[in-house]
Amino acid sequence: MKILLKIYSASCLIVVAFFAVLSVPWWESLPVSDAAAMMIFGGVILAVVTAYLLRVRSTEAFDFGYFLAAKGGFWAITAACFGIFWLLSGLLLYFIPQMVEPAFERGAWPVAAMLAVLFWLALVFMFAFLTFTAVANATALLLVRKIKSALGSFAIGVVCLALAALFFSLFSEMISDVFIRLSAGFQSVATWIFASLLVVIGVVDGIICKIGNHLGNKELQ
Repeated sequence: MKILLKIYSASCLIVVAFFAVLSVPWWESLPVSDAAAMMIFGGVILAVVTAYLLRVRSTEAFDFGYFLAAKGGFWAITAACFGIFWLLSGLLLYFIPQMVEPAFERGAWPVAAMLAVLFWLALVFMFAFLTFTAVANATALLLVRKIKSALGSFAIGVVCLALAALFFSLFSEMISDVFIRLSAGFQSVATWIFASLLVVIGVVDGIICKIGNHLGNKELQ
């Protein structure tokens, strides 16, 4: 759950940061070209992350798992990816400006569309995973006759399923508006199929997998 929330937060942060950087009023007034500004911006971010990593390594024995969990490693990696993105954008704008510059002049629409897709997919994936987990857990609880606990897990699954279906519907509507036209009927059918598959897969997993994979020791007693 924490990992999913971190991934979702990182996706939101990258999308917001991308539009925020492009919208600053002084971006085009810098004394260097756009390509150089992008490479410098990305390079500075990578330099800061590298300096932080070197400082961590100089003060204690480096362990990647501990770095991710206790030293802000996840956000450092997110910042590094953001820096690499801007560095690569600057390199592309420098070497093939005839292909990249028109996109940025239109507000970098292709890149923005890609980030929007990733943003919606992060939302859909997070609540789909929570729905699957809750349904599988409720099914396993029913098998051990923990009716009250099963109802609680099922209620959580219903809420997560509703949110997953909502975000999937909004995602398909965004695809229809931006990329390829999808009829309202097709979007509705796709949403119902998506929601049904989540429930079916969760139930099947709760039945065929070991009960201990879904329940704790107290629930198994």
